[in-house]
Amino acid sequence: MTGSGVVVARHKTAMKRMRMSRPTAQALSESVLRKGDTFFDYGCGHGVDVALLRAEGFAATGWDPHFAPAEKKVDADVVNLGFVLNVIERAVERQHALRDAFALARRVLVVAVRVEKNLLAGEDFEDGVLTKHGGFQKFFTQSEFREYVEAILGVKPELAGIGVAYVFKSEEARHAYLSARLLGRRLEFRTELLDLFAKDALAQELLAKCRARARVLRRAEFEGFAALAERFGSEDRVRRLAARLLDPDALAALREERKAALLTYLVTSRLRGLAYPKASMLANDVLADLRTAWGTYERAKAAAEEFMFLVGQSDAVNIACQASAVGKLLPEDLYVHRSAVAQLPALLQVVVEMGRLVVGPQEAEIVKIARDGRSLSFLWYPQFDEVAHPTLDKSLRVHLPRADFQFRDFSASTNPPLLHRKEAFVSEDYAHRGRFLRLTAAEERAGLLGSAPGFQTEWLALLASKELQIAGHTLRRSKGAPSRPHEGSKATIPPKPRSATPTARPSSSS
Repeated sequence: MTGSGVVVARHKTAMKRMRMSRPTAQALSESVLRKGDTFFDYGCGHGVDVALLRAEGFAATGWDPHFAPAEKKVDADVVNLGFVLNVIERAVERQHALRDAFALARRVLVVAVRVEKNLLAGEDFEDGVLTKHGGFQKFFTQSEFREYVEAILGVKPELAGIGVAYVFKSEEARHAYLSARLLGRRLEFRTELLDLFAKDALAQELLAKCRARARVLRRAEFEGFAALAERFGSEDRVRRLAARLLDPDALAALREERKAALLTYLVTSRLRGLAYPKASMLANDVLADLRTAWGTYERAKAAAEEFMFLVGQSDAVNIACQASAVGKLLPEDLYVHRSAVAQLPALLQVVVEMGRLVVGPQEAEIVKIARDGRSLSFLWYPQFDEVAHPTLDKSLRVHLPRADFQFRDFSASTNPPLLHRKEAFVSEDYAHRGRFLRLTAAEERAGLLGSAPGFQTEWLALLASKELQIAGHTLRRSKGAPSRPHEGSKATIPPKPRSATPTARPSSSS
């Protein structure tokens, strides 16, 4: 049997979706599912994923014991087994479904399950619970999920998020995914793209105007921004490329950045239990970069082996935190914006990847690295760019020695933690850093940041006590507040002393 009766119960209690499921959408966004791939949805339900992918031009099919029992189970490049294992009551049938789906996958199986610390209330049944709606649910912890997939299939899964994993059919396919994720995230700063940008006639015009103004221009200051964004990816990328080319030391820094990324890739491959990829398995540009950095690929692997001895050493992690050119260093942790992770020292990039081995990649705005190297936190501030002092929405703390995690939700809090000095978290070429700096300077002149409260209620009370308010990223006198002596109508904030300069890495306030 295939556990079809249980899957029927799942669909009877589920609402029909009108958008792509999370695991399929994620596989598509991460190019695990690519144009030209065939796709099979094992337990497709109402067939929403299949229909949406067909509309995008994919050869997609699905099977479901209740809604599509007449459809055939067929092999495909990518097979999706989304939230099926949770609802199969019998352990032996659950194993059969996982093996059956994996056997159909030519390149990769996408598996998704519900992962929760606190199980739904219900009557114990088999190794799960019967909910009040009469449906069966088997919940997994994240570590149990990883171990279960590996034990049943004999292949280490690549965790892509909480309750989502990719199981590749070959090491070559897995290395292709890892190299694309670890080495492709800083594509806009690759030498080849910089060269193309530098040779572009419109980009040269932009650079000339930037040099004349001694800064990178904004969109409204250059008519060709939209055309450059079309050619090179986005307006923010255009600004970053321009910033790199305006700095004579940029390429040297870029080479060190690329070397750290390559070292991180090799080391984390070993931490995943993989052998180093054969040279023939590497993309031509990756192999060329390895040889440029170390002379030969063999020397690169030797450097990675030597580097492995530093992983897990608290003193080494602490030294790397202190040496980092990006991030906000506090007594116990280093905080860095996700856009600057690739500029961290190689050892800290490895620490971040160790956290991702437990919970998969996370799109949190801030990454917090413990200086003892024992924990890592992903912190979500959804309005980091838009709001002057964004509040914490949720956090995911990964305990590295135990390979487990703790999730906290602050979205309903009436007094959530908030951020000050946002410029300290980002790199110097971050698109919005200038306005972050100007706000911090104004707040310092107003005496707000000496011992700034770290929670929203106390911060708003401090602003009110000084008759100040923040609009956008501008600090101003509150409406109706009386002017102070010797202040004109526009001089709402005390002038900044000429000797004072805002610090890029404060030692207090988070």
